[in-house]
Amino acid sequence: MVVFRQKKIITVNSIGDDLQKARQALNLSIKAVEKKINISENYLKAMETNDWDDIPGEIYRKNFLKKYTEFLAIDFDGIKNRYEKAVKNLENNTDKLASKFGVGRKKFVVFPKIIRNVLLDILADKFCHCLVLQNLIFFIPKKNLLQIP
Repeated sequence: MVVFRQKKIITVNSIGDDLQKARQALNLSIKAVEKKINISENYLKAMETNDWDDIPGEIYRKNFLKKYTEFLAIDFDGIKNRYEKAVKNLENNTDKLASKFGVGRKKFVVFPKIIRNVLLDILADKFCHCLVLQNLIFFIPKKNLLQIP
């Protein structure tokens, strides 16, 4: 008989979890923080949910994170180090995935855009052909069926 042992699962809080807990400890809503530090509510929510791609540009991400941690009185250097590690791990995973498919990292990101553009081009081409064919039907004069004897 197999005996199972229960093990305690060790969870590590994400950066977003720490930011959210610190904000809630101060009994502040996101709207209140938005007004005080002049960072959009969408960006604050993105930081608290770890959706870093919703914030445009690396410089904005770091500056917003610094401003938010200073407002919440959290150690910015510790949060910044954790953020940089997370970004580095994400880049490594993307590189591994891209190399698995035999495509460079930059091309791996651009490839779906190429497919989309090609499909849109084909669709626009077919639409133009249909439009031209429909118009040709109306403009071609019909032959008279009656002939003079």
